[in-house]
Amino acid sequence: MALISLLLLVALGVLGIASWLKAKRRAATGNLGALESAESLVGAFGLVWGIVSLLQVLPMLSAFSSAPLLVLIAIASVAVELAISLLLALPLVQKGLGASAAADTLANLANKLTPFKVALGFACLALAAISLLGMLGIHV
Repeated sequence: MALISLLLLVALGVLGIASWLKAKRRAATGNLGALESAESLVGAFGLVWGIVSLLQVLPMLSAFSSAPLLVLIAIASVAVELAISLLLALPLVQKGLGASAAADTLANLANKLTPFKVALGFACLALAAISLLGMLGIHV
């Protein structure tokens, strides 16, 4: 399960910084095309996975006094994963919800998050690096 979370954080991170990468290197446009074409699906998977992860992280709050850094990293990972996943999956989610109050609320939230898309992407990649170090037994 940790491997899926790691891969998802990397994919979400790359999609989050895609516009920044394209602006820095025009050659990146072709390489990112395949991943960007699945952006909504990756985002939808991220939303589902983020909700499942949230349900797993909530019981960890009781361990905050003994392992605060670990709990904060887990919470940050879930929060960033959910935020960027919502941005990426919004077209698909709106299509599924149709014209409803829930769709409007999600659209408003996504509009507030949009300016932070690149920052969220970099946060995903940083959290993926921290997770990888933890998987390798290297404690930060």
